[in-house]
Amino acid sequence: MTAQAQSIIIATGFAMFAMFFGSGNLIFPVGIGRVAAEHNMWANFGLFITAVLIPFAGLCLMLLYNGDQTTFFKKIGYWPGKIVSFAVLGLIGPFGVLPRCIAFSYSTLSLYFESVTLWSFTLTSCVVIFLMSYKENDVVGLIGNFLTPILLISLGVIIWNGLSADPIMIAEQISHTPWEMVKFGFLEGYK
Repeated sequence: MTAQAQSIIIATGFAMFAMFFGSGNLIFPVGIGRVAAEHNMWANFGLFITAVLIPFAGLCLMLLYNGDQTTFFKKIGYWPGKIVSFAVLGLIGPFGVLPRCIAFSYSTLSLYFESVTLWSFTLTSCVVIFLMSYKENDVVGLIGNFLTPILLISLGVIIWNGLSADPIMIAEQISHTPWEMVKFGFLEGYK
């Protein structure tokens, strides 16, 4: 295998990681762990199913169709396929994930820069996202080579700060069975 092929594989792997790892993967496990207490491994197993395994299975299925979503969704019929495809892309983009990511990023940034308004931050974010995704062929390389290292460094800083901070005392825990925690994590993974 050539060095260029290895570089492409590494960039693609980093891009897949960055595309699957969102703010929910950082926030939800912590929240689930606080609720689950001693059963947090069970709860995070449920979360793993819906937040990691199902999206990865979807990626593998799309590989079988060479990334052609039209052919994939035609299996349920032309119009139902179009409706499901529109709904999925709408939830991933303008109606679900994108507003949540912008709102989360803004709320974090506004703690340090109070003068930044939501509208200016949203407009700037959308322009940057558009410029970075305008050329479809460059998206995977851009995410894998540029954004993923920033994500990994930021994640390392967050983990370091979390491990070095004083532990938080949790008042009173309600006892749950491991199965209840798997179910709780499974449902939380859909968020």
